Amino acid sequence: MKPRRLIAAMAILWLSAWTPAAIAATSGAPLYGAWGFDTSGMDRSVRPGDDFFTYANGAWAKDTAIPADRSGYGVDYVLADTAEKNVRGILESDPQSDLKSDPSGVAGPPGADAVKIHAAFVAFMGEERIEALGAAPIAADLADIRRAADRADLAYQALGSLARLYQVQGDAPGQYKAFSRLNAMQPSDRKIANNFAYYAALTDLGSQTKVGKIAEDNFTEEPDNAVYRSTFAFVLVWKGQAARALKLMEPLAGEWKKSPAVAFAYGAALAAVGRKPEAKEVFDSLSPRELSPPETEWIRRALR
Repeated sequence: MKPRRLIAAMAILWLSAWTPAAIAATSGAPLYGAWGFDTSGMDRSVRPGDDFFTYANGAWAKDTAIPADRSGYGVDYVLADTAEKNVRGILESDPQSDLKSDPSGVAGPPGADAVKIHAAFVAFMGEERIEALGAAPIAADLADIRRAADRADLAYQALGSLARLYQVQGDAPGQYKAFSRLNAMQPSDRKIANNFAYYAALTDLGSQTKVGKIAEDNFTEEPDNAVYRSTFAFVLVWKGQAARALKLMEPLAGEWKKSPAVAFAYGAALAAVGRKPEAKEVFDSLSPRELSPPETEWIRRALR
């Protein structure tokens, strides 16, 4: 037998060992032997030099029936069926509570992946609830669009709706893009400017000089606004001015337990100056429900 044919035959031998039962057992101990290899699929009555395929797979091919709804069967089908079954199990399992009537009523560990996956699946498949709600979930967005006086106003309202959608999705780069355009349209709107500066720093996008000036102007105009102060401090951390950021946050050092915005900026400043144990204590006060995936990832990197 040529070496190349021998390698191909050995690959077939390995694949044939993965019966449905063997694959189902991969989450625990192997079903067959120490390595999960099904030697019962071999036909040892055949000499390997005469017909290696039958030697390696003869018993498996003889005993494995092709399902009635298929024209063929093999390891690819087994793997696909097992993966589909596992995915369905994840989607349909209810890790915390019965969400059939209200997918927003999930309880338990905030931000748990199983909770999020199940809630998303139930929300998507809950046809009765979707029909009952109708357009109510987007009524505010539709009202804003209807109030638009002209095309520019329509674009402004649409961008606002898009920013809210990105917020729900946890899409920080999308929010940066939306607030960047909104800021260009309404540069005097401090709330928009604040969001633009925050998401620029969070995503490391945009000009640090431009964003820094916007955040500083906001703070200068309203120095008693804790959110504007916090955003300016976070932008300073982004710009590599951690000491200045921490000094800026010192007047609010006792407020971080009351405000997620203050806690995030104060924790960021502490971490940036190397006071990571203190930063972790501050960050730990934030519920996972209050953090988007990009914010969670930013904290993880800051505490490394």
